Amino acid sequence: SSKISNTIERMVRVITNLRYFSRDASRDPLLETPIKEIIDQALSFTKARFNISGVDIQVGEIPDRTILCRPVLIIQALMNLLNNAFEAVAQNPAEKWVKIEVKNNEE
Repeated sequence: SSKISNTIERMVRVITNLRYFSRDASRDPLLETPIKEIIDQALSFTKARFNISGVDIQVGEIPDRTILCRPVLIIQALMNLLNNAFEAVAQNPAEKWVKIEVKNNEE
């Protein structure tokens, strides 16, 4: 059935992404990477956990800018920050939210 095929395709994508983002990327080349792409990738790995626990993820306006970086390392770091934030707020009965904002240091 198409539902089974879609589920299998999704599982393959998740496994492929996990293998890619869980590796040692310290020797990857520096790349001009859109900030939005980095945030979207990190959220794709953490969003389900937040949703299941009722923790709201608020994403502010993301500027259309790039940064020179090793994308996998930045995504891994952002995922760690999101997971730490989740742990800090998940048990709070009053306010269960995490906000991501991108600030411009040049202003």
